[in-house]
Amino acid sequence: MRKFAAGFLFVFSIVAGASAPHRLDEVLARSLFVSETPPDFRLNDAVIAYDPILVSVVASLRSRSPAKVKTWETVSLPALDRTAPCAGPITAFVRKSRTGDPRTFVLLPGSFASASRGSFTNQTAAALDQAFGDPTLMTFAGYMSTEFLKGACFKIPWDGIGIGRDLFARLNVWFKENESVGAKRGLVGYSGGGLLTLAMLAADAAKVKQGSARVFPVGGMVFSPVLHGRKAFAILDSRHRQSTIAKDLTLTTMDYKNVFAISKNLGTPAWWQIPGLYQKNPREFIDRAYNEFTVSDLSATLRAVGASAPRAFESFYEAHVLEGFANENPGPSESIDARYDAATDVGALFNQIDAPLFLYSSQDDPVLGDVPEVLAQAYANSNVKVFNPKFGAHTGSLLDSIFNELIAKFFGE
Repeated sequence: MRKFAAGFLFVFSIVAGASAPHRLDEVLARSLFVSETPPDFRLNDAVIAYDPILVSVVASLRSRSPAKVKTWETVSLPALDRTAPCAGPITAFVRKSRTGDPRTFVLLPGSFASASRGSFTNQTAAALDQAFGDPTLMTFAGYMSTEFLKGACFKIPWDGIGIGRDLFARLNVWFKENESVGAKRGLVGYSGGGLLTLAMLAADAAKVKQGSARVFPVGGMVFSPVLHGRKAFAILDSRHRQSTIAKDLTLTTMDYKNVFAISKNLGTPAWWQIPGLYQKNPREFIDRAYNEFTVSDLSATLRAVGASAPRAFESFYEAHVLEGFANENPGPSESIDARYDAATDVGALFNQIDAPLFLYSSQDDPVLGDVPEVLAQAYANSNVKVFNPKFGAHTGSLLDSIFNELIAKFFGE
């Protein structure tokens, strides 16, 4: 067992996907996710059986403040293409190096994450500071969050790949206009931000083939990236329909003894109290966790673009995503699922990426599911290192004791 903050002891188990020898293999061999039996939680004297939703919630709320408190500047990235998914300016948050460090990292959090309080953003910023001292950092809110969408996007963001390409083009211009920012640039993306990272690396490869300089020469890392959009929406829709509680109840509405708000949107997350809530009523906890996506997050996404947003929907995918796709891509209605899959094919991105990439995706991801057919295309690319453990949930990488070391090792060589 290994000890975590506030008395957490985690024993995780994992079966890593087969892969060729790689410079990260030695680090991954010391991962918490290395055996075949499901892990247990220990909180003081209580033992809590592993559940991927519990792991996902604890990890996503367990925020770590950056190691060095510095001012983050707000910058606006203007639209370059009025027909792009987001035709308005996109807000970025930049912390420029004060020492002229040559490294710059762009951090892309989960789809609904806040730019300022996201667990992934804070923990990754701290890891990069620890490894490199004073790199320039840039981050955004999640691309389906109200913080990102308001004023920038005026339609449902069904095409994450398109948004990634749009963001890449804007960043390319910004870096040219800000030459003092370090040119050893890399990307780190999580969940929906992982999808944007893949799209941006593919766009970078295409520009290089056209004779342009590479924008992100040190490549990128993605943790629990969205690899199949329709499957992820189907999981959320299905679990929402199966819920045994009222459709408008989420984690934010659980009785918390009014100590702290649970929600990433409502205040300081009391992540250490989560296992107790889960242990009290696991089924209710799991239902509320899924409702958090469909009731709180997706409703907010719809409101941000001016769409109707009922408190509960039977299918976000069918009622909203496909509608937006069909409006922009007319064609036979009977083939719309296949056409949507083709337009959002992540596997095609792996065929294009020619820079170093590390991909961390667990087989028991309760939000995105396991998509071996897409990962097969990642394995086929010699530039990509895939870590596909049996356990780990949607955000387990943030709880892995090797998280900081992975980042330092990948970007340090």
